[in-house]
Amino acid sequence: MEVRIEPATADRWDDVLAVFGTKGDPSRCWCAYLLRPKVDYQDRDGNREHLREVVAGPTPPGLLAYSAGMPVGWVAAAPRSLFGPRIERSPALRPLPYDGTVWSVLCFVVPRPHRQRGVAHALLAGAVDRARSTGAAAIEGVPRDDTTGKRWPDPVAYTGTASMFLQAGFTEVDRRRDDRVVYRLVL
Repeated sequence: MEVRIEPATADRWDDVLAVFGTKGDPSRCWCAYLLRPKVDYQDRDGNREHLREVVAGPTPPGLLAYSAGMPVGWVAAAPRSLFGPRIERSPALRPLPYDGTVWSVLCFVVPRPHRQRGVAHALLAGAVDRARSTGAAAIEGVPRDDTTGKRWPDPVAYTGTASMFLQAGFTEVDRRRDDRVVYRLVL
């Protein structure tokens, strides 16, 4: 599957809508967990509207994957400061100190028909390329550790898997719990 990666900007809002869909966790969350100080998963409309406002802002909060001209995936990936207040309070996602601008890779959304086709890998590679092109010093993620063979259900593995980050050249820099590992790639 050939995949093209583009920033999620206001002119691509309809593509964001298509990826997040109308059913399942993405259609409730809209990455609001990462972007809003307080989250109400029952407030689908409010969460969607908040993401739309952020997408319309100066810093795209993520990237979209396209195949054959159709949107097939999303990754919340941007300078850490965009997610700052929320991830600072999260025991699992809390960032580590680092000199220079750091990008965070925090959430993948790949609709069912496009899973197991390399879309998430392409999104991660796109996030690395985008962070590098903006002059970031490093890029980090906190995926679920699947290196022991454990498989994670999709709603739990929204931050990605360790094997995916390792394949992209990231290295482990901290272990939060047995299943949460901070990976960093110095750019």
